Amino acid sequence: MVVSRQKCLKAQAWARMEKSHENKAHVKGMILSKVKGGFAVAVDSVMCFLPGSQVDLRPLKNFDHLMRKEQSFEVVKMDKKRGNIVLSRRAIMEKIRDKGRNELISKLKEGDVVQGIVKNLTDWGVFVNLNGLDALLHITDISWSRINKPSELLSIGQSIKVKITKIETEKKKISVSMKHLTED
Repeated sequence: MVVSRQKCLKAQAWARMEKSHENKAHVKGMILSKVKGGFAVAVDSVMCFLPGSQVDLRPLKNFDHLMRKEQSFEVVKMDKKRGNIVLSRRAIMEKIRDKGRNELISKLKEGDVVQGIVKNLTDWGVFVNLNGLDALLHITDISWSRINKPSELLSIGQSIKVKITKIETEKKKISVSMKHLTED
């Protein structure tokens, strides 16, 4: 009878990973190296795959600050036959972000007048940052007079007062208006 300590440790680690996958629990691991399409991550004594798209909320150009540091991951997919485990760091970050958004949205009500900062200008409207939440200010809600582009009246980084006209909680969308400030 041949006994392998390595195989025993690997089997125990697989069992823990399966349990984490079923419970959607976080696992701690370390990004060891870059591989084709993503990264190799060591969790316990098991090598896992972290796709490049699942590293962060937005695409990163430099990953050096993440290498060889313990991080939390969520087990997304497991294939015991092939010995594959796919992880996601992004899933954890999205949950944290959404929790904060839900708290901010719950504090706002339709009709509230709030201060915001112009984040981005498009031909059809403006995105306004309301303490970490993005709200849409449509071109027709900027002014009572006709304007061709939002950049005629607003610029990126400008602080503006807006009135919340619509909150869609399930879609996490907020619509605001500048021209309805003078209505009251």
